[in-house]
Amino acid sequence: MEDGTEKATAAADPRSVFPGSGRQCPKCDEPISLKAIRCPHCLADLGRGATRWQKVTLGAKLVRDWIGFPAAVAALLTAFFTPTVAAMLSWFDQDRAYVTAELFNPDIVNVGLDDRGVSDQTDRVTQYISLIRVGGKNTGYSTASIRSNFRCALQTSDGAGMDYYFDFYDIQSQRKFFPTLDAGQSIITFGKLTGSQEHDSATGMNTCEFSYVDRYGPRPPYIVSLSDRARSEIAGLAIGDEQAELQSQFCAGMVTQMRLSDKTIADCVNDTHAIAIEPIYLWKSAVARAMQFSTAFGTMTGQQSKRAAGAILVCNDSPDNCKQTDANMLSEMDTALSRFQPPITTWFCSSKPGLSLADCTRRDFPLP
Repeated sequence: MEDGTEKATAAADPRSVFPGSGRQCPKCDEPISLKAIRCPHCLADLGRGATRWQKVTLGAKLVRDWIGFPAAVAALLTAFFTPTVAAMLSWFDQDRAYVTAELFNPDIVNVGLDDRGVSDQTDRVTQYISLIRVGGKNTGYSTASIRSNFRCALQTSDGAGMDYYFDFYDIQSQRKFFPTLDAGQSIITFGKLTGSQEHDSATGMNTCEFSYVDRYGPRPPYIVSLSDRARSEIAGLAIGDEQAELQSQFCAGMVTQMRLSDKTIADCVNDTHAIAIEPIYLWKSAVARAMQFSTAFGTMTGQQSKRAAGAILVCNDSPDNCKQTDANMLSEMDTALSRFQPPITTWFCSSKPGLSLADCTRRDFPLP
């Protein structure tokens, strides 16, 4: 009995089977040696599994300690330093706008030809829009509001000077443009020639001047020096506007270029008529425009004040030659408008210098 009991006790004690044992297999819970790298019962790989896990743990610690921590520190420093940069720029007066400009190619829009489809184009161009392409860039740290117009001073061949005035112009909407440049922004736009006059100073010749303001107020204007070619191109933009000349000659004492709606501008308006000016061979266009002006004027004033339609038809010749040359056109017009309603007044004029509306032949339609 003693020998059987001792054998049973030895079998129950794992240390008698595996000397030095003191652990169990994590897979099958059978007793295994402390030095075992493979379970003799379930054949589980014990040594290499522990080694892999240790390597994974060690790698995770390296990522955390040598990558994660420095990245967190860098993010913290960046967040702290960014407002400091802005503050330092402000302290040294460097957070302002700095605008530069450049002039590119000039061009001319022939009103009545280039600004409409083929079927709507006029037979003769009498009005022009002179444009020059302008580039601008803000290299500063503040938004810049550009003045809506700029001036170019040119020295003429006789030593005198001329100032040319331009408005920034949106070619799509055909309206005045007010440029604004954010920090780092650049634009390409157009300058529209609006007028010229003699230069009254000996300084600033052969330059264009662009004025702007930023968050702190006006900035020194940016000056563009003009090459000989640029001076010649700008001077070539000053083409005589025949329409403006006719308005000056025949609309004395009237309101010219009166805006009646977003798309309607009357050539002339007096106490009785809203008037369109055209060459005699465009009399049909003149009648249509005059009727449009009359209607738009009534709409604008809420029908409280009306203006009859009027058309000034101009012949580019002497009065006698005009009557002979355009007799057929006048006869055609008389026939077409003899019973025309609503009423319209026409003036048949010669563009000879010195003549005015009082020297024109007036016709009121419908005929009596």
